[in-house]
Amino acid sequence: MSKYFGTDGFRGRFGIDIKIEHALKIGQYLGFYYGLMNVEGIIIGCDPRESSPFLKTAVTMGINSLGVDVYDLEEIPTPGVAYLSSIYHMPGVMISASHNPYWDNGIKLFNENGEKMDEAIIHALEVFMDSKDTPYTEKEKGRIIPFSAGKKTYIDYLVSKAKDYTGLNVAIDLANGAASFVAKEVFNKLNGNFTFINDNPDGKNINNGCGSTCLGAISQVVAKGNYNIGFSYDGDSDRCLFVDEAGNELSGDHILYLIGKYMKLKGLLENDTVVATIMSNIGLDKALEKENINIARVDVGDKNVYSYLKQNNCNFGGEQSGHIIFLDDLNTGDGILTSIKILNILTELKLPISKLLEDITIYPQILKNVVVKDKDAVLNNKEIKDLILEKEKELSSGRVLVRASGTEPKIRVMAEANTFDLALSVVDDIINAIEELNVNL
Repeated sequence: MSKYFGTDGFRGRFGIDIKIEHALKIGQYLGFYYGLMNVEGIIIGCDPRESSPFLKTAVTMGINSLGVDVYDLEEIPTPGVAYLSSIYHMPGVMISASHNPYWDNGIKLFNENGEKMDEAIIHALEVFMDSKDTPYTEKEKGRIIPFSAGKKTYIDYLVSKAKDYTGLNVAIDLANGAASFVAKEVFNKLNGNFTFINDNPDGKNINNGCGSTCLGAISQVVAKGNYNIGFSYDGDSDRCLFVDEAGNELSGDHILYLIGKYMKLKGLLENDTVVATIMSNIGLDKALEKENINIARVDVGDKNVYSYLKQNNCNFGGEQSGHIIFLDDLNTGDGILTSIKILNILTELKLPISKLLEDITIYPQILKNVVVKDKDAVLNNKEIKDLILEKEKELSSGRVLVRASGTEPKIRVMAEANTFDLALSVVDDIINAIEELNVNL
């Protein structure tokens, strides 16, 4: 496991887990590595949390010190950095902690194809971060180049994917995040009526009672108004979740079903397969099966979804959390693009979103965590394994998933069943058995 970088970058409490010196070292390594490759420059963007300018400046200083130019996008969604990296063939850096509160921050890295940075480069970077080495170059110091033209290119790209939305009333929660600097410009270029909420970032209100981790905010607006649909992004706008015309909250599984079914209908779904993670609801499997659509499951993380798509000739997939990847368009999830794809379907089919989703039933899902001394000892214990098999039989058409956390000393226990009470009972029985075992470890 990486020391600093997880499946979605380096993230933590600013000033404690992620510091200015970390950012400077990351910048130095990127400047050194890509300086040897003679890239034109490195693209950088950020979300509007209050610590972002400090980390962005430190990364930039590190890159510039090794003679490499930095193309500064200022505030922009993460997928904007990834997209521009792919079309300008320059690596990219995004300063963001995604859906985390303002006091956290993070650093995401993209290669010159707009893909998440290769693990080998990340490993070498982490070794450098822990060393006392200071790379040296005889090149002149790099420049900071304002890159507003890049942001315009990204906005124009999103607009090019949209249809005519005349007659649609849409509410959008921008999470007081990076989308606040792009989404309005995109949707205001389109026909249709758009209402934006949580669109005034002040450095501390990002994801605060709003955004994709708090769908209640957009749900209330839609339920009280005359809207066809409501969307909600996270702090860096690589996620999108939504609510129907009545304000009912919907998940990424609903998006995977809706768009997967539409793509199959249009002959656009490669290998007739939707790629999801192990956390997607079993109701998604059953709904897609009725449409003769295959589902492939991978481990948690949009990085794993992307890898499967690329390696198995598939072009659509995502996570329950709202990371949705359209591989024919982008190499990463894009909340704004996802909402455009959904609006395109609404416009063409001219049916309420609730009608389009009436054939998918989401099973009650319970997820609990239990702290343990030894994750492997728990998962390899015969009594625990036998209990899991017993509970799977008890659920019949449901599902049990017991897995270790990748970042914490915890076991995650999840169950899906026809009823909430049954799912809860199964999870509690397994949790109790794990807690008893843990006492004796």
